[in-house]
Amino acid sequence: MAVIWQPRGTMLGSLTAEITSCTFSTRAIGGYWDATLTLDVGREGFEEWIADGLGRHIEIYGDAMQKVWEGWVNRIDGSAGALSVTRGPLLDVANRVAVVYREKDTSASPPTLGAQAITTIAENAASQLAFGIFEQIVSGGELDNAVGIEEADQLRDTYLAENAWPRTGKTWNAGNLGGGGPSVTLYCLGYVHLLAAYTYEDVAGSGTMVTEAKIAGVLDADPNNLFASANADLGACGVLVARYEGEGRTGWDVLQDIIELGGPANERWLLMVGNDRRVTYEAAPETVEYLQSVYDADMQVTTVTGDVVEPWDVRPGKWLLFSDFLTGLPPPDYASLEQDMRTMFIEEIVYNMPRSVSLRGNPYDTVKARLAQLTMTGRILA
Repeated sequence: MAVIWQPRGTMLGSLTAEITSCTFSTRAIGGYWDATLTLDVGREGFEEWIADGLGRHIEIYGDAMQKVWEGWVNRIDGSAGALSVTRGPLLDVANRVAVVYREKDTSASPPTLGAQAITTIAENAASQLAFGIFEQIVSGGELDNAVGIEEADQLRDTYLAENAWPRTGKTWNAGNLGGGGPSVTLYCLGYVHLLAAYTYEDVAGSGTMVTEAKIAGVLDADPNNLFASANADLGACGVLVARYEGEGRTGWDVLQDIIELGGPANERWLLMVGNDRRVTYEAAPETVEYLQSVYDADMQVTTVTGDVVEPWDVRPGKWLLFSDFLTGLPPPDYASLEQDMRTMFIEEIVYNMPRSVSLRGNPYDTVKARLAQLTMTGRILA
């Protein structure tokens, strides 16, 4: 395998010679999810990664140089001799902050609560230039209406000052002076996690809209322009949802509620972020695409036509049949895939270098999807 790191648009080099371990996962809901890479680096590489490595774009390629995962560095753990350093997580950064609170009238007996209020936004432009925009709405609780605005503003400014830059933790262990050479471990996240780094609101909206239109709105609201509906494949689901959003929820929170609705027949729908941050929203497949032997020592995943699927190429969101398990049963059809003891819908794959892959599957809850449609303002488009 090959691992390449690069900032957006400019390739800096390959990590293939430095890498000592590599694990990545991909999910049916979310797409490229996370990855952990350990690198054996010299002094220059150690210091350069600690100083400038957060936020770097990471791409992982299979043997045929096809991209199998991409994301960004969220946290770095490094060690050199007696010094251990942790930098990040970047996702904890907040460089665009507001505080939401409720004013409390203490002159009344008992005190009464007023309407919810929110401060103006405060930003750190230098942090945004270095890492992108990370929004956060902080709860200020209940504040005396006589000083509430001032206290909320102070809380906002203090929170921004303390969280605009990534944290760095250091440990010095004098008993490890003869330790190994410098190394770093990169804890990476897929770009789907950046959908949780901004809030989505549509307070002017009313009525309903189809799910794919609301998803498009969430993507186009990204302040970092990493996502866009123009760079998405959004299927026509046929379920209506409320357009209004005014609770300060993150983009990912909104999208998860939409995904939970499923489709018109309570069927499963999937949302993944893949190569080049392209978002796909589509119905889950209705046929088996992978075969897996239970008793074959090779434990090799294949397509239904017998083509070998390399461990790093296995994808979630597909049906897998254990081909030599309970062979006396009739072949499964779509109506029985969920109930068939020989089939599994792949929710998540976890790859470990050099050739290990683990698959996780769970049954789909159609009742939960139907309840979501009834209780979360989602309804079927007639």
